[in-house]
Amino acid sequence: MNQKGFATIFGLCLILIIALMVKGIQESEMNHSYETTDFQIEMDLQNAADSGIYAAAEKVHQELILNKNYLPFCEEYPSASNPRKDYQLPVLSETMNSPNGLIKVDVWAERILIYPYRVNYNKYDSNKKRYIAELVDASKPKEQRKAYTLFSKAELGSERIGGNLYRRAFAYVEFDGDGKSGKTIHFMDIAGDYTYKPESP
Repeated sequence: MNQKGFATIFGLCLILIIALMVKGIQESEMNHSYETTDFQIEMDLQNAADSGIYAAAEKVHQELILNKNYLPFCEEYPSASNPRKDYQLPVLSETMNSPNGLIKVDVWAERILIYPYRVNYNKYDSNKKRYIAELVDASKPKEQRKAYTLFSKAELGSERIGGNLYRRAFAYVEFDGDGKSGKTIHFMDIAGDYTYKPESP
């Protein structure tokens, strides 16, 4: 092979390598773009789910002032004849705009009893100058408080994945049973087996 032919083949191989490198960089940047878009969508959905909790808590609070029996209460442990979903009330359904499309938010409420942890995390130790955890006397009966939970689901259709994306939020608000509820919303992690009534309000 003469030098001219070798230089031509070498040049073609070099062009091919550069083209593959450029393609790899483009694909990497495209993946990064998808990750950024997905992160933004997830944040929009989570913010929508959280804002649904706030709006529903305000609505439930106002309704309880007018009617203390607004939320039914399950007096016995849920069973096949007395399913838990029968006591879940759809309280909010709305659609909101986002840069990625319309987000549908549904929120359900349910009356429950809560049993606070038997640890006091608000005990201030003046010697250590910080709050410490203190065990509550185990001989005392368990404290029981009335509350209602709020479960929120935010949903957005995605053409790229060919389905819907979801985010959810779960919180409770203490309720004294006399038509008065607290204003503090306690957000919690959601149990994996939590079920909600699928019908929209």
